[in-house]
Amino acid sequence: RAERPDVVHVIAMQPMVLASLALAMIKPRPAAMLHLTGLGFLGISGGMAARTLRPLAMRALGSALARRRSWLITENPEDLAYLVARGADPGPRHSIIAGAGVDPAEFPALPPPAAPVPQVAFVGRMIRSKGVHVLIEAHRLLRARGVAVALALYGDSDAANPDALDPVELARTCGEYDIHWPGRVSDVGAVWRQAAISVLPAITREGLPRAVLEAAASARPSIVTDVPGCRHAVRHEVDGLIVPPGDARALAAAIERLARDAPLRARLGAAARQHVLAQFTTERVADDVRSAYARLLAQSGDGR
Repeated sequence: RAERPDVVHVIAMQPMVLASLALAMIKPRPAAMLHLTGLGFLGISGGMAARTLRPLAMRALGSALARRRSWLITENPEDLAYLVARGADPGPRHSIIAGAGVDPAEFPALPPPAAPVPQVAFVGRMIRSKGVHVLIEAHRLLRARGVAVALALYGDSDAANPDALDPVELARTCGEYDIHWPGRVSDVGAVWRQAAISVLPAITREGLPRAVLEAAASARPSIVTDVPGCRHAVRHEVDGLIVPPGDARALAAAIERLARDAPLRARLGAAARQHVLAQFTTERVADDVRSAYARLLAQSGDGR
């Protein structure tokens, strides 16, 4: 009410739900660009709180998206299908864009790391839905088999998240299995100067994982799981490997395969870089967002 915006652009599930409730109380209502980056806690948790709130959240989103002056952006087609199946249907008023995109100049193609032991890197929050615990178990299996590989985890413990791993227990486990956990890093490009392999073993759906795209831009292959979002960012055997979610043995086998085969890492990494240049640049995303705005404003009768 105070700002009186022409358009509200809301990013991520929780803000989308809150904005949908707020918009219902404002007249005249501004146009709404609802931008889903992933389903988050409400979409993926099986807990009582999420099960209780989910129908209410979908009802609020459905009401907002039923308005002519609304537009939905998702980062993969399966997130769009999830909302539609639960009554939050934008009809033709939607776009699917490639996440936030990656600036290929900020993440240039890198030569292979010089370290004799390949490093596997995970970049993300230390939460169970990201599969960090599965990756640690895969690392334990590799150590037991004598496979020479290093593991580094880059990201905060995210203590406010109900899905977070206990930081004290995680630190103890990292010490026991010689896992490097420096926490959050400000220079992600430095991660890929050291690491040869990116891993995102999510056990639930993602939006379009930026960490995987940054690794790909840096010419690093990724191992991801066969869940929405991840399987849209990586092509199996083309620019990375895809394994079943929650399967530590399959993940360990994929890591071992890439760790032992430097030419394969180089081939997949080069293809990953080209995939980013063709589909996932910030320039491409900016064009897609501009197009979404043009269509939203045209149908709203606002040519500005």
